[in-house]
Amino acid sequence: MGKYDKIILLSDIDGTLLNSQSRVGEKNRQAISEFIKEGGSFGIATGRSLTNARSLLENTEINGYCILANGSLLYDYRKNKYIDEISLNKAEIIKFLEKCMEERKNTDIQIYTRDLSYMITPREFADPQVIKDHIPIEFASVQQIWNMSWTKILFSGNPDEIKWIKENSEYLESSHTVSRVRSAEKYYEFLPAGSSKGEMLERLKMHLEKDQTVYAVGDYYNDVEMLRNADVGIAVFNAPDEVKEYADIVCKSCNEDAIADVIENIIR
Repeated sequence: MGKYDKIILLSDIDGTLLNSQSRVGEKNRQAISEFIKEGGSFGIATGRSLTNARSLLENTEINGYCILANGSLLYDYRKNKYIDEISLNKAEIIKFLEKCMEERKNTDIQIYTRDLSYMITPREFADPQVIKDHIPIEFASVQQIWNMSWTKILFSGNPDEIKWIKENSEYLESSHTVSRVRSAEKYYEFLPAGSSKGEMLERLKMHLEKDQTVYAVGDYYNDVEMLRNADVGIAVFNAPDEVKEYADIVCKSCNEDAIADVIENIIR
């Protein structure tokens, strides 16, 4: 029997597991390794795809369930396979995408599939930093990826562009076509209707034993439902105050090895 048997720990990546330099601190790595050795199950809960997340976490151990694409995908790291997926209704969204591409040419639009994100914004308009942050990424037209399953759409731009997207896409949420979420200051996302990290956590619980305890750690508005639905929801110190209100506990900031703090000082 290990110290952390029956414990499930889910961590957001950006602003939580990663510090402000987009790196996993050595103290976090060591704490996660010890957590796993002592029987714990560690996974990520992120808006990123699995391939993109792996590129950031090369030296960080993962051995548990992972929530991906902000709640559209559930992946079993031990079995190396997806075990749940929710897809977008493409036919209901396409007109909005066409309008956005026509009227807001400086807005980057990425469409996520299971393993890769596709930039449908023409290369000449795409932000190089956004591309760098989401490697591996490919450029494609909507027609080229139409027959694939879309797990989320990520919009990125300045505040005016995000405001335009939010105001002009309200009908898609009110008609239960998508769920919308702000995942960072410059990011706005369309998810399948009703999906979120918190909803996928509820679906994950069906795969768990009754006596397992789920700890979840996050930093932003797209983590709120997950913090509410976890047995113990934990917000990092650098989270907005509104997010902290939904947490049971506030831990150290991402720049102070937040996950090590959770493992060493909070999990019981």
